[in-house]
Amino acid sequence: MEYIIILFFILLKENPYHKGVCRRGNFIKEEQKREGEESMTKERMEKELQKIYSKIKQLQERAKDLEQQKQMAEDAETMKIIKKYKISSEQLQLWNQWKEEEILELLKQKKREEKADEQQEWETDKHD
Repeated sequence: MEYIIILFFILLKENPYHKGVCRRGNFIKEEQKREGEESMTKERMEKELQKIYSKIKQLQERAKDLEQQKQMAEDAETMKIIKKYKISSEQLQLWNQWKEEEILELLKQKKREEKADEQQEWETDKHD
């Protein structure tokens, strides 16, 4: 008889639902409590996600601010060079125009090379 009682208590101890059994059938309350814990976990996850999104937004704003500061520093450096070498606005305009013309010429050259490559491929395919 003692072995049966001891075995009963051991089984109750190992059973995850023994609390409900010991409390005169309050098994439903334990289940409800577990469901509440799951929803709390979801709420905590949502709060954590909101914190993360907030941090991401702050970091994006900081990155944007740093990019603006970097651009301002580069502009200031350019202005120092312009003042140091006493470059006039007319000279800057000519320089920019010359750069634009150079870029356009490079683009034209690239197109000519692409056409030549296409022509060569077409001729190669034609002979095969």
